Order: sequence, then C-alpha cells, then structure tokens
Amino acid sequence: MKDGDYEYIIVESFESPPQSGRHGVVHVRAIPGQGAHDLVVESPKAMRYDYPVGTKFKIMARLKYRGRTSFLYTSWQWAYRVVSETEAARFIQERFTSPLTNRPTRTRSGERRIKA
Repeated sequence: MKDGDYEYIIVESFESPPQSGRHGVVHVRAIPGQGAHDLVVESPKAMRYDYPVGTKFKIMARLKYRGRTSFLYTSWQWAYRVVSETEAARFIQERFTSPLTNRPTRTRSGERRIKA
C-alpha cells in the first residue's frame, strides 16, 4: 500500500495481550498476501466487539504513520463488509496476483504491489 491512498483490503480480528498504545484485547490486522501483513488497523469498535474473533472484513483503509509506528486506518463512520474465507482468498488472488504468471506482483523493493 502507498501512504495516503485509500484502498480496499481484507482484515481480520484477533486477540492480543494489552500493549502500549492499544486498548482492549481484540484488535484488527491485515491478512497476508496484500503487502501489509500484520499491520494493525485503527478500526471501529463495533468491528472488534460485535463479531467473533477471527472474522474477516473488507474495508477501505490507508497506510498512516504515528511516530515510528506504521498502521492502517479506516474511519469508524465507513461501511465494512464481513467476508468468508473463500471471498477473502478470491479478493487477494484477483487484486494481488499477476494474471500472466499467477504469481504475486512485486515492486523493485520486493513488496507486493497493489494492482489498479
């Protein structure tokens, strides 16, 4: 993901022990295969507490920085959609895999590139 650009991404809720800067036990992170693996998402409370841990969501998010920490941000006012494992895998396959080689697209630095 590029800094400042909002893009659709698949995320999941997970349990984590309390850490500095994080509130509560349930958090949200990007799932692997999208170039933003394990980045924590600043997300609506309803997303974290109204659904079981492990639920996957499709959200519009952007990369942000606070100090030395990078994270994904989505507005609490924006809609999000619960997706199945199959839908999540299909989304990643279609958005992050080259149709010619069936391999993830990459930039010069080796990061997976977001396809338009």
